[in-house]
Amino acid sequence: MSRAEVRLWRADIGASTTVFNNPQLRHWHKHQYSLSRKFNGGMAVAIQAREEQRFGMKDVAVGVSVYQRLSAQYSGSAHITLAPDASFLPFRKAEFRLEYRPDRSTPWALNGSFKGEWYGDNTVYSVKPGTTYYINDLLAFSVQGIITDSRRTPHTVDMLIKGDWHPGGNWRAYAGYSNAHELDSNRVIEADSWFAGTEYRYSENMRLRTGYSRDRLATFYVREELSVGLTFFF
Repeated sequence: MSRAEVRLWRADIGASTTVFNNPQLRHWHKHQYSLSRKFNGGMAVAIQAREEQRFGMKDVAVGVSVYQRLSAQYSGSAHITLAPDASFLPFRKAEFRLEYRPDRSTPWALNGSFKGEWYGDNTVYSVKPGTTYYINDLLAFSVQGIITDSRRTPHTVDMLIKGDWHPGGNWRAYAGYSNAHELDSNRVIEADSWFAGTEYRYSENMRLRTGYSRDRLATFYVREELSVGLTFFF
């Protein structure tokens, strides 16, 4: 691709529906939008908007993300999200991520993130150290620790494992499992989760994404989410 054909812009749209095994619980719905642009020096900036509906309530959040290639070995990102009138989402969320990989021939990489979420009377912090092992160009496995602490609950230590598969051609796929605590409407609850998804390169300018997750919650409910999304490059 020549310099004139480099696509600097990226747009993402996505939607998901969540259902519960209890028919008395109403479905959740989520819509997400993102627009990003690449800049010189290995930087990209994105703006995002998200609308979520849960049990008859609706929250809207907006955010900005900055991605930066710090060196040949390091890359990082910062994410800020605001939802001033939220009913169940945090009013403010900030997350910082860092990844280290010595070079492309090294079969492993280290990564970590720190996230803070602020509610009206609660603050939740999480730290996620992890590593990825690249078996070859087609297959990679990741392991991530999840350490969560909040004002209302003692800290928890959990784990997530994930496999990524690129069989060649236009397809990519992933699958994983986590036994972790999550934040739901200002409460930290335990969730036993399986998840999987695919990405299909329809053309040089468009990708199609699908995802599925099944969570068994400590509240004795089973929650299933189905998501779809499109990515456009221009």
